[in-house]
Amino acid sequence: MKFLEFSQNNQKYISLLLPFKTIDSNSKVLIYGENPLGYQREPEPNHYNKIKKYILETKNFILPTSIVLAVDDNEIKKVLNRESNILEFNDSKKGIEHKILRIVDGQHRIIAMREAIKSKPELENFLFNVIILIVKPESRSVEMEIFYDINSKGKRLKVDLIELARFNYRIIEKRLNERELNEHIAIQTAYFLNEKIEKSVWSNAIKFGIHDEQTIGIIGVNAFRESIFGVVDAYVKINDNSRYLDLKGEDLILYSKEAALRIADFLHIV
Repeated sequence: MKFLEFSQNNQKYISLLLPFKTIDSNSKVLIYGENPLGYQREPEPNHYNKIKKYILETKNFILPTSIVLAVDDNEIKKVLNRESNILEFNDSKKGIEHKILRIVDGQHRIIAMREAIKSKPELENFLFNVIILIVKPESRSVEMEIFYDINSKGKRLKVDLIELARFNYRIIEKRLNERELNEHIAIQTAYFLNEKIEKSVWSNAIKFGIHDEQTIGIIGVNAFRESIFGVVDAYVKINDNSRYLDLKGEDLILYSKEAALRIADFLHIV
C-alpha cells in the first residue's frame, strides 16, 4: 500500500490506508502484566461488543478515525520500499512474536471487526486509515506517552496503569535509580492490593484512576506509596538487595513485579 511520510516536532510518522486483514495479521497490543512493556488494560467486552453490533447491524457503517500503530525504526525497514513508496506487509497469520506493529489506539475496533468477520468474512478487506509512529527501540516510551495523551485528554478512559508502565520504560531506558525503583515496587504493590488480590481489604480503596469520571477510594496512590515505602525498602534490603542491583531491563521489571506481589500478599494477610 502506498504511504505518506511526515514529521511533527522530530517525531516521524507514516500515514496510509490498510485493509483490516493486514492490520490484524501484523499488529499486537501490549497489555500491562502480560508483556514487560505493556501499558494498556485488557480489552473490555462491553466496549468491543457495542462496536461489533454497530458494524453488523448498520448497513453503511463507518469507522473514520485512524488506527494508531507503532513500530521500531529497524523493523519498518523490512517492509518499506521507498523506490515504489509502498509498504509490503505479509497478510498470512503469524505468531504474536513476529508481529512488528503495536496497537497504540484502536484495539477495541480491531477486536470488534475481528469478531464481526466471523459472521461477515468479506469485512476482512474493510479499509482503515492508519497512522504509524516510527520509534527508536531505545526510546519506546514515546508510544506509551502518545497512548496516554490520546486517552487521558480525549476519551477519559481509565489509564491508571500508565504510571506503572512509565517506570518499566524507564527501567528499559536506564533512567531509574534505586529509590525510584523502590517507589515503583510500592505503587505496584498498591495496584495488586487494589485490583488483583481477591477479598483484599484494600480492594477499590486506593485512588488510582485520576482520569476516571468517578474516582473511588479512601486514600490516594501517592499517599499509600509513601506509607508503605519503609516496608518496601526493608523487604528489598533483607531479601534481595545483592540480587536486584545486578539486574537490568526486563529481568529487573520482572523482579519488581515479583517483589510487589510478595509484599502485597504480606500486607493483605496483615
